[in-house]
Amino acid sequence: MKISRVLVLCIHLLCFENAYSKSNRTKRVFSLFSIVQFPNLACSSTSGTYTNGTCYTASECSAKSGSAQGNCAAGFGVCCIFTVSATGSEISQNCTYIVNPNFPSNYAPSSTPTTLTYTVKKCSDDICRLRLDYDLFTLTTPSTATAKDGQCTTDKMTIKTTDRTTVPGTGTTGTYGNYPQLCGTNTGLHSYVDLSCTSTDEATISFTLGDSTNNQYKVKVTQYSCNDPCISSRE
Repeated sequence: MKISRVLVLCIHLLCFENAYSKSNRTKRVFSLFSIVQFPNLACSSTSGTYTNGTCYTASECSAKSGSAQGNCAAGFGVCCIFTVSATGSEISQNCTYIVNPNFPSNYAPSSTPTTLTYTVKKCSDDICRLRLDYDLFTLTTPSTATAKDGQCTTDKMTIKTTDRTTVPGTGTTGTYGNYPQLCGTNTGLHSYVDLSCTSTDEATISFTLGDSTNNQYKVKVTQYSCNDPCISSRE
């Protein structure tokens, strides 16, 4: 678990020394330095759009390109919000939001189909699972055609990892660890993505958009340690 440190300067005026001398008594000032430490845990933000962030010092949040939205750790830290939107973005901070371009408005790509990809890298070596919370997820509904009933033929979100590279619908039979395509409305739902124990294993989340309507998403990506209770008991 990462720990943030804040250097706090406390200046105390201590009592005067009573030693007798020909000169006036000398005042002595002592500086005491203490370090406040706090874990980089999830925090509740003051943002009306992004509910959760990670507790960092203000300088750490700025250095990581986050946005400070509220305080945490008894005021020693800030609730740091991380978001990505542009295709090709990499996610390495826990509790990062993936949002569509033009968010919170609908995204109408200049040409279709177009694919936006986001790569999730482990924020620490011991990460074993991702949780994807679909705070907003509105894509075109599945097909109702007889031959393709229920299939995501217009819009779709796909997931793969460097450990499990097969994406359903590519002609290869899916196995454990290969995740189904998602489309339609999934707001308020969530899913899990398992990662291997290899520290370099990463996940790719892709949105393929086949039209200019119903292209809105806000997905919160939370990373869980292999030792987290969530690993053995899914919510």
